Amino acid sequence: MPLKPSMLTTHPRKPQPREVRSLSCPHCGAPIEVSRRAMSYRCGKCSMPMKLEDVTVKSNNTKTLDTMGHIHLTAHSTVDGELRCGELTVSGSYHGQAHVHGKVHMQSQSHCTGEIHARSLTIDDGATFSGNLSIGPNAQIHAPQLEPPDPMMDPAA
Repeated sequence: MPLKPSMLTTHPRKPQPREVRSLSCPHCGAPIEVSRRAMSYRCGKCSMPMKLEDVTVKSNNTKTLDTMGHIHLTAHSTVDGELRCGELTVSGSYHGQAHVHGKVHMQSQSHCTGEIHARSLTIDDGATFSGNLSIGPNAQIHAPQLEPPDPMMDPAA
């Protein structure tokens, strides 16, 4: 007896790939492909966690910013501290150390002082930089760190 069409197993189409971003683990160097919408990821090779969210700074900031995503410093922002990220775009001013696993883009009218360690660097006309550069695939780039977990409280206390 032949099967009725409603009883046949149908295989849905394979899901279409979403937009992905290709990067490498900052801890072990393993190549990674993750969704552009992902906020965090754990490396399949070394099991180290990493943040992937993009950050836009619109005002003054003195904190250390850590993410494997993109950090954008807007035209009226001033950052005085350490940046560890996947990509960096500077439109405002920056003072400190930047460890960038991808590219750095300094737009016109941006001002940077300090150190930049990155894979590549683009400086537009009108941008200024004063400090030390380490550019290329062998640049000493420090991995972004996640905040340590809060210690568990002792229930007996």
